[in-house]
Amino acid sequence: ISRIALDIAELNIVFLSKGNKKRPTPGMYHAAYNQLATRFESKGQFKEVVAARQKALQYALLISKNSKFPNHPMLGSSHNNLSVAYNKVCDFSKALNSARQGEKIYRSLAQHQPDAYRADWATSLSNLANHLSDLGHYNDALSRAQRAEQIYRDLAQSQPDAYRGDWARSLSNLANHLSDLGHYNDALSRAQQAEQIYRDLAQSQPDAHQEAYANSMGNLAEALLKSGQAGRALSLTSRAIQLYEVLETRYPDKYTDQQGWCRRVLAESLLENNESHQALLDARQAEAAWQTIYHNRPDYAAREYGKTLEILARCQHTTEGLTAAMDTLRIAVQLIGPHFEKQPARLRSVMQQIIDSMRRLTPDAITDKIPEHILKLLDS
Repeated sequence: ISRIALDIAELNIVFLSKGNKKRPTPGMYHAAYNQLATRFESKGQFKEVVAARQKALQYALLISKNSKFPNHPMLGSSHNNLSVAYNKVCDFSKALNSARQGEKIYRSLAQHQPDAYRADWATSLSNLANHLSDLGHYNDALSRAQRAEQIYRDLAQSQPDAYRGDWARSLSNLANHLSDLGHYNDALSRAQQAEQIYRDLAQSQPDAHQEAYANSMGNLAEALLKSGQAGRALSLTSRAIQLYEVLETRYPDKYTDQQGWCRRVLAESLLENNESHQALLDARQAEAAWQTIYHNRPDYAAREYGKTLEILARCQHTTEGLTAAMDTLRIAVQLIGPHFEKQPARLRSVMQQIIDSMRRLTPDAITDKIPEHILKLLDS
């Protein structure tokens, strides 16, 4: 399918150029493949997205070569776009390599033309931070995220209308990387700043910022939960879910993963507030959402699906008993274990959560429920 679509894209460019009595240019091909990638992404066809972004990169390389400009901005954006596409198909090493290339190009451009390219460099730094985190390079990820936030903070101070949204996004990103390293109070502070900015933006421009506002509420709720403030997390998560439900009426099936994530955070918050039965209901909704995503994109969904199954088991333990909880945890090990073997850095914390829950529930779990090679990989 992807090969046919890519061929059609090239033919369309040729026909359009003939209608305009112009020869097709590399720039026209580059734009066409990026448009095609966007269409594939809207349909969830992520392998096709990769193929289209690769073609766009080929033309960006040609443009860079013809212009004798090795750090052409089109080349930087193409590497960044391709890194995101690789991430969607869980090819994390290639994603990181592409992100490094994009950041290197925009860093060079920003050094020579800061007014024109500092914002692009900050975006590249945030992108690189996310890909470093996926491969377990948490300290390196944090340093890039901190630099990106600093740049956007400076830009937002001088041009607030243009850059407040970007600054808020960089704050949310920084909060996540701080949380990865256990800096929960610092993460909470950044998440609160991001949520406040997006709340203001969503009030003045709801169509442009509602999705980002919902995401910032979910991030803040999770930061509150990790900081021991489950009560405050409840209302925020409920509001985020309500907003995603409104957005989903306009764009069906686009927000299944965000809804599943928020339901999982809500279930954990309810459980911490001793509302076990309602927590179980929300955990089951989260599990249903991630089961659907896992069926289509198992590598992508494994991390959040594992977290959700662990929360579901804890809810079951307080409402349905030990047997139901252990059955769910056993399923979690069976499903997530093979992904953990392929992606140990990305899934280590999730697998550790599952194993710790099994150990808390029954000491015998170590010998009869957990494969020995999983335990060895965790200890390595």
